[in-house]
Amino acid sequence: MSEITWNNLPSVILYEVFSYLPRKDILNASSSCKLWRIGLHHPKLGKKINFKISSNNSQSFLRTQFLTDLYGHRVKAVTITFDSIDTPSVEMMETVLRALSSNANLQEINFESSYCSLACPGTDCESGIPVLEKKIIKNVQEIITNSRALNVLNFGCNEDLTLHIGSFLELLIKFQAESISTLGLASVKEDFNDYVLPELDVTHFASFPNLQVLSVDYDYMCDELLGSLNKTTGLQRLIIHVHGIEENHPGTSNRAWETFTQQNSKCELSLNLIHAYDAVEVLHNGFLQPAMPLTHLRVFFCEQLNAPAIHQLSRFSNTLRTLWWVDSFNSSHADVLIEPNDLDEQPELGVNPFIIAAWRCSKLTELVVHGYKMLAEDVVAISRLRQSLKVFKLPESDIVFFPMNRVPLQEVEKEVTQNIGHSWSATPDSELHSVILNPTGGESDEFIIPIVSQDLQI
Repeated sequence: MSEITWNNLPSVILYEVFSYLPRKDILNASSSCKLWRIGLHHPKLGKKINFKISSNNSQSFLRTQFLTDLYGHRVKAVTITFDSIDTPSVEMMETVLRALSSNANLQEINFESSYCSLACPGTDCESGIPVLEKKIIKNVQEIITNSRALNVLNFGCNEDLTLHIGSFLELLIKFQAESISTLGLASVKEDFNDYVLPELDVTHFASFPNLQVLSVDYDYMCDELLGSLNKTTGLQRLIIHVHGIEENHPGTSNRAWETFTQQNSKCELSLNLIHAYDAVEVLHNGFLQPAMPLTHLRVFFCEQLNAPAIHQLSRFSNTLRTLWWVDSFNSSHADVLIEPNDLDEQPELGVNPFIIAAWRCSKLTELVVHGYKMLAEDVVAISRLRQSLKVFKLPESDIVFFPMNRVPLQEVEKEVTQNIGHSWSATPDSELHSVILNPTGGESDEFIIPIVSQDLQI
């Protein structure tokens, strides 16, 4: 009986074995011998690729080029993770897009940029757009045009990419109206006080009957946009990013939200306020409409805690699951929850508003508060009132004790653990992002983008 060697496995068995392995293991296994390398070319193994382009890893460029050459013409789902402020990384991202632009099988493309802008030097004299950015936009347009059935197009909150959403939507209506199910059009702004607002016809959204997930900037929100979304058959999630608010912004009416929720009964609403200094001040004054199907509220670096707005969250007691309120340490409002003097300005702070939210919002499972001092007894009270919390994040530095009531932090952590039924501890400063520790010590978009990008996953 002749000896059987592993390198002579029948291809059908090899493909079956590879189908159970993660891509990293497939690449390692295929490099062991020439015959196993043919496994990389099987159509079933090229369905979903994550191109990871790192400016700190030269091997990532070689790997990306290899995967692009191997799968670019036939892959179905793509995520491009890249350092958006590193020009070589952006150039490699454009190389990937160029290969994908003629791929008729492509169904899903997600951008995961490290920052909200693109490093694209050199400007085209005729259009005023950086040459590299112009190439990227052209490739995206060709992807929209050439795909047989594009389901997902997500720009990963990159402001420079979303500047062109008007032209992208027109092509999507022409070529992908029936197939598109997820559109990630919301952005994070580089300059949150002064930014370009591209033109967008909000009635275009009525052209996508199978749209399930949409993210969009609040600048475009109005009753007309909500009316357009009523033409969809099964919207499951609407994500709104709030930056600045123009004086003449129409806002949205409660009646429009009532109609919207009737037509989209399963839709969840995520609101993300990002450096939204004006919006956070009026959050309680006509911004939060009672009929909103609000499930997620996150407030990032708005440098103010709006207690009346947090109290209003009781309107959403049957829907709200996630509440974040995040600022950097040592902001001017850091002591607002513990300083009696602040009660004159906000009488509602007689009781920590997060305690009220924990008490009234029965569906709340995630509470994250950074940058605001909180009494240890309030931390314990929150855990008692909402024992279903799965995520409860507070920095160690934000938990304070009255001198007469001081106990070891470990005792507080032990009591919270008992209340919520799983291990809990406050977050050490060493585990916090640098922008939390110091507003000038890091980039806020580097902290924000990975968090808000999760909203697009259903």
